[in-house]
Amino acid sequence: MSSYFEWAVIAFIVVSILYWIWRGGSSNPVGTGKLQHDVSNVRAQVGALAGRVIHVEEAVAQLEREAATTKDIKELERLVDERIATMRAEMQGHHELSKSTSRNVQRIYDIMLDKGLGK
Repeated sequence: MSSYFEWAVIAFIVVSILYWIWRGGSSNPVGTGKLQHDVSNVRAQVGALAGRVIHVEEAVAQLEREAATTKDIKELERLVDERIATMRAEMQGHHELSKSTSRNVQRIYDIMLDKGLGK
C-alpha cells in the first residue's frame, strides 16, 4: 500500500508541476506581449538617443577642428603685440612730424605777421 501512496504523491507532484507550468505558459503570452512592447519602446528611445549622441559627437568634432589651440592663441598674441608696437612707432613719428609742422607753420605765421605789420 505504501507503494501506491508513494506513486500517488509522485503523481500529485508531477501534476502540480505540470499545472503550474501550463498556467505560467498561458499567462506568459500576455507578459511577453507587454515585455515586447516595453522592449520596443526602449529600443525606439535608445535609437533616438543614439541619433542625438551622434549629432553631439559631430558637433564636438567640428568644434575641435575649428577651435584655436594654445599655440594659435600665443601666435595671435605675438602678432598683435608686434602690430601694437608698429602702430606706436608710427604714431610717435606722426606726432614728431605734427610738432615740426606746427613749429614751421608758426614761423611762417610770424613772418607774415611781421611783414604785414611792416616791421
